[in-house]
Amino acid sequence: MANLFDHFQPLDQGSRQTLIEYSKVACVNDVAQCLTKDEYKNKLPQADHANFRDKDSALQWLRNLIPNQANVAGDWKLYFVANYANTWITARYPGNSQASLLAREVLDQVRAARRLDTAGYYDEIRLITVDGTSPFKTEYDAHVKKQWAGIKQVGWRGDDRNPTMIMQTGFSPKVSVNVPIWRPQDHNLDVDLDTTVCVARDIRGTAFFPLSKPVQYTWAYCVLIREGWNTYYLQKKLATEANLSRGDAGYSDKVWLFHEQCVNRVDPHDIVLAIQVERRIRDGRNPLSGIQFRLLTNNGRKNFMTWPKLEQDQRKKIEDTVSQFGDGWYPAAGQWLTYQGIVGEKEQPEWRGPNVKDRVRSFQGAT
Repeated sequence: MANLFDHFQPLDQGSRQTLIEYSKVACVNDVAQCLTKDEYKNKLPQADHANFRDKDSALQWLRNLIPNQANVAGDWKLYFVANYANTWITARYPGNSQASLLAREVLDQVRAARRLDTAGYYDEIRLITVDGTSPFKTEYDAHVKKQWAGIKQVGWRGDDRNPTMIMQTGFSPKVSVNVPIWRPQDHNLDVDLDTTVCVARDIRGTAFFPLSKPVQYTWAYCVLIREGWNTYYLQKKLATEANLSRGDAGYSDKVWLFHEQCVNRVDPHDIVLAIQVERRIRDGRNPLSGIQFRLLTNNGRKNFMTWPKLEQDQRKKIEDTVSQFGDGWYPAAGQWLTYQGIVGEKEQPEWRGPNVKDRVRSFQGAT
């Protein structure tokens, strides 16, 4: 039986090309990240290891491999993918068998990026929009594409980057295609978070981020969301089609507990305030194992250009939230907050489905 997801529109050529180029650039970034690991950089002489002290230095090393750099037009990472040859490395380390091995490993990753131009994946994914002839246009207009008002405009986003920067830049997607991408594959069934800015309506969701590093201190940004897409509605619709209700095993694999919405951008003037979050991670490494957190209300910044313009019920909603989680640790001692809710000390969080696992990737602002 046809449903709303079947009627999401295919990618236009511009969006397709933008995504492909973004993925090719990401390939070069991934190669650089690999080069910071001993198993890769140890294939080169010890004297060169300083070139791989971090990702940025590894990227510079890769760029310096390119011969005749005056011929590079546009993004050098796209040029790298299109033109890389093993000799870029082997010529620098003649007779070094380990360097030759590294050169082939880089080529394997580059070849995978070159195949993106014909990858069927870009024919499968869809834009989260429907045309005017769709029988689901009324549902889409009523529930998916949203213009929020009042307290429904208030959202929260977790990020460990300092407010000094974020309040100047705002939040933008990693790759902008104007309309978020829907991934219909069974192992995805969710929005591609690189193509949008995700916000939690429930502040508790922000305390998990960043997921990629077990930092003790991060930030909860209160933001106004004006126009975007109700991904929480789409997640609930998926659960309904799978005959899952709240409380059923597998429900939280499809529906994020903390109410996800997404927008194209959060401008600096729509950042209301930032409050530092202190958190404890259950296993000391992975926030998804469970967290406890508290808001450090004496350490934060308020946007005094935006705050006076808020409606009274918006200010009260924000103040009540800050008060609730700024008065000690949440949840109580012996309990942990997980993506499935609160669990006791001896309980283990349930396995999350692939779509939820992937969802966390771009909710974090800094990786």
